[in-house]
Amino acid sequence: MKQGEEVQKRLGDELRSIWGDSAIIPPIKKRAEAWQKIVDKYHGKVELLRDVSRFTGDFGTFAKLREAYESLLTIKGLTIVNIKNKFLDPDVLGYADINMNASYTLQDGSVHICEIQLHLSSIRIVKEEVHVHYETIRTTIPRLVKNVTPEVSKKIQQFAIGRLRCSQVETALATLVEKAGGVFLHARLLMEQMEEMDAKSPGWKFDFSDLQHLSSSVYSHYDETLKRIFPLKTTA
Repeated sequence: MKQGEEVQKRLGDELRSIWGDSAIIPPIKKRAEAWQKIVDKYHGKVELLRDVSRFTGDFGTFAKLREAYESLLTIKGLTIVNIKNKFLDPDVLGYADINMNASYTLQDGSVHICEIQLHLSSIRIVKEEVHVHYETIRTTIPRLVKNVTPEVSKKIQQFAIGRLRCSQVETALATLVEKAGGVFLHARLLMEQMEEMDAKSPGWKFDFSDLQHLSSSVYSHYDETLKRIFPLKTTA
């Protein structure tokens, strides 16, 4: 952590001198936060954590963002070791940036790996608004699915976010299609059931619990209809 603090100060000062107000220099990652990420994302592999020291550049245009990247190549002791262009592959929330790991050589000759992100201002603003939801999903998956790999975790995140992004109508349609099972007659009967709900309760608004109560097959639909027409008699 001490090494990270030194990098944060020295490299942070250099970035401020080059990028001005576009440079965002946060505190280093807290020890508890760092360890939680090691456990949740890297399954205990400490060497994979590379963002104890992190820096952000916030730019209004792609041209400014490119200039910022080129300026990094002029900083003495800084070497870009890994770069991800997330504009080519946005994450599950649609977020994109240029994400880099860089090695920075300190005065004593030791080398520290840090993270440098280059943002577009408009995307960063949206990221800050939705980040809390991303963190909830990211940290919940490993607790629910033991020993889940990062690849599988990403797929689960994509599925969860995809369902959250769906409109209520799209989700209802998906439920109805699933229940119909490709049978057009059943789809028609499901529609009639919903029309019946509407007739019984004018102004009825759909609730997902109502969808779950709809018939799951043509046979069950007829069975429910017959029971309504010929209710079973109870013996005294």
